[in-house]
Amino acid sequence: MEDWRKKMEGFFNTVQGIEERTTLAVSSFYSTKVEPAFEKLKVELEKYGREVNILKPPLKGGVVSSIEVRYNNKLEFSYTIKVKVTSKHACPYIEVWSPLIDPTEVRAIKQDIRGEELNYDVSVVSEEEIIEDFVQQFISSGISVPSLSNFVVY
Repeated sequence: MEDWRKKMEGFFNTVQGIEERTTLAVSSFYSTKVEPAFEKLKVELEKYGREVNILKPPLKGGVVSSIEVRYNNKLEFSYTIKVKVTSKHACPYIEVWSPLIDPTEVRAIKQDIRGEELNYDVSVVSEEEIIEDFVQQFISSGISVPSLSNFVVY
């Protein structure tokens, strides 16, 4: 009759192990892939007069990190990486905002980084994929260049 207690203990030990591995994988994803990618993007964007703010997960195992791009003190673009945790995967996805997408909607586009269903794990997403996706989203968001009427011709 005590066999059910051992089964219950085994089940919860397994669940706890999965939770610990997932927390570690997500934390590692942000610290070794997302944050370095955002730092590289920040350096490049600042070369073009953009002010860049990186918002990091507040706690170990946090599941959100953002990069906000401002130009002339106006929010021009926001790119957020979140992680959806399921029983099978901890899959990253993005939320993108630009005033040209929808000036009233804070998070206008939600999709996964690879353009697939959310069926892959954070461990297979590279820093380079994050950078490439950011650049694609930034360019396709319709960011405008300053009007030539803002320049004085001599």
